[in-house]
Amino acid sequence: MPILLETRPNWRELLADAIAKLNELNARAKTERQATDEFVRPIMLLQAQPRRGKNPVTVEVVEQCLREDFNVPPEQIARATGSDRGLEGVDILAEGCPIRFVITIQALREGWDCPFAYVLCSVAEMSSGTAVEQILGRVMRLPHVKRKQQEALNRAYAYAASANFAATAESLIDGLVQNGS
Repeated sequence: MPILLETRPNWRELLADAIAKLNELNARAKTERQATDEFVRPIMLLQAQPRRGKNPVTVEVVEQCLREDFNVPPEQIARATGSDRGLEGVDILAEGCPIRFVITIQALREGWDCPFAYVLCSVAEMSSGTAVEQILGRVMRLPHVKRKQQEALNRAYAYAASANFAATAESLIDGLVQNGS
């Protein structure tokens, strides 16, 4: 699946861009539903920073920004961290599920697939190739997905505030291209 990567040093501006893309994808998903009767509900994964360092953009800071700056209702936000189990017992693929934003630190790096996870927004500092690969995999590995009529739904979108994340992701993408993946 093709992935489009955008970087910005200002995490709030980056989040605004990612939310705009999510809203666009939701509109396209409605059009897709009318044309094909296939249910698609794009979801955003938000990767926050752990609570260390100076002024980290933590899970709490990201959630507060979603609620206060972007007027996202609390029922549309789930936390999936080591201590927060906001997705436990939730069928995120169900049509009635209100969750549109999943905030994590690194809990989703392994073993979580969601065919509706189209947008990744990372405000975390990451330079480990494995960590970047695993988090990008959450939006690239979409099981049982077939090609959509709405072209925007045939790719994933990654937004990163970290220059290290972007550089590492670009090198991973270059490696996949060279290997024919």
